[in-house]
Amino acid sequence: LLHPQGVEMDGDFVYIADNDHHAIQVFDRRSKTFKKLNETLDSPWDLVKAGDSIFIAAAGAHQIWGLEIPDGPLYLFAGNGTEGIVDGPLAKSSFAQPSGIAADGARTLYIADSETSAVRKIDLFAREVHTLVGQGLFDFGDRDGDWDDALLQHPLGIDFYDGRVFVADSYNNKIKEISLNTRRIETVFGEKGSFHEPAGVAFEGERLFVADTHSHLIRL
Repeated sequence: LLHPQGVEMDGDFVYIADNDHHAIQVFDRRSKTFKKLNETLDSPWDLVKAGDSIFIAAAGAHQIWGLEIPDGPLYLFAGNGTEGIVDGPLAKSSFAQPSGIAADGARTLYIADSETSAVRKIDLFAREVHTLVGQGLFDFGDRDGDWDDALLQHPLGIDFYDGRVFVADSYNNKIKEISLNTRRIETVFGEKGSFHEPAGVAFEGERLFVADTHSHLIRL
């Protein structure tokens, strides 16, 4: 492995975004072996299982790729490769360094789209991309409230829990919660400067784990 970024598990298989090898590695926990899948992905950064596929945030390509489990094939799923913030059908959509990806099961993907300081979603049934929070390429700030007015700054990590999306708003040093019911985003942790560029969030049961990168800590 070289500079691995994200992991996802499916039974005995562990999928790893092997960033600097531009590949997905699959570790079989039974046989204790690795298998490298594809070496042409541009900076795979995070991945998540939804339905029968693993979906990959390919930050360098500004795209979302899919992998039929357990070991392929790999296919382009969303994004035309142009850096930007364009919603609509999968093939016509644009992303900007997607760095985090989460799922609510098998219906919706949620994307931390870093360079647009945005949170995007992909409806897997309608096969369309929508922006929840974000104004445009390189538009950023720190403003809570209604989705249309809110601003983030370089979000990196994302996870879904109980009708809400939690975001590591990395350059604002905060964890923010997006309510899918009220269409608002609020800071839930970090107002007192307790984080230093958090880059990952993950739920285990009702506990939220935070990779507080530049504090060199895991916070709970």
